[in-house]
Amino acid sequence: MMNFIKGNTYYILRSTGKPYKIHILAIVDSNMVVFKWYGRHKQWWHYEIQHANILESEIQYAEGK
Repeated sequence: MMNFIKGNTYYILRSTGKPYKIHILAIVDSNMVVFKWYGRHKQWWHYEIQHANILESEIQYAEGK
């Protein structure tokens, strides 16, 4: 399992095309990760919270592993 640290950045896919850069904001309850990403079409920050295992799989998918 990845060790998510506040301030780190990663890339995930949100739609077809280039991956989006995400910024880790906080880790809640030791397994929920709060992150933000900047939208291309709707140009503002989007905030999400996901389980660490799901986010890790999305990061690995975007990296092509």
